[in-house]
Amino acid sequence: GGTATFTVKLDSMPADVVTINVQSDDTTEGSVFGTMLFDETDWNTLKTATVTGVDDDIEDDTVSYQITLDVGAGSAAGFLSAAQATVAVDNTDDGDAASISTGTPTGAPTESGGVVTFTLSIGSQPTAP
Repeated sequence: GGTATFTVKLDSMPADVVTINVQSDDTTEGSVFGTMLFDETDWNTLKTATVTGVDDDIEDDTVSYQITLDVGAGSAAGFLSAAQATVAVDNTDDGDAASISTGTPTGAPTESGGVVTFTLSIGSQPTAP
C-alpha cells in the first residue's frame, strides 16, 4: 500500500521521558509504527510517523479511519493528563474490480449428455455471502 506521513512534537519540555502511543483504529486499512519517545533533549524536535495503507482484495472505494496518539503509562507526570489526539486518514481503493471471468471451456455438449467444464473466477473478495 501507499504511505502518508505526519509529524509530532511536544509543546513543552518534560521532566522525564514521555511515551506517545500511535495506533490505527482499523488495521485492515492502515498500519502505523507503535511508539514515539521524547525527553528533555528532543521534546521540540519533529518526529515522523508513517502510515501505510493495507492492500486488500475488497472493492471498498475509499475507507476513512483514524490514527490515535495518546500518552503512555509511566510517562512524565505533567503529560499523563494530556488529551488524546487523532489524525484522520483515507485509504483509497486501488481498483479491485467486481467482476466475473470464465476460463476456457473443455469438453463437448451432446444430445446424449456430453459435459462442458469451465472455471469461474471473481475479481474481488465478496463482502457478504
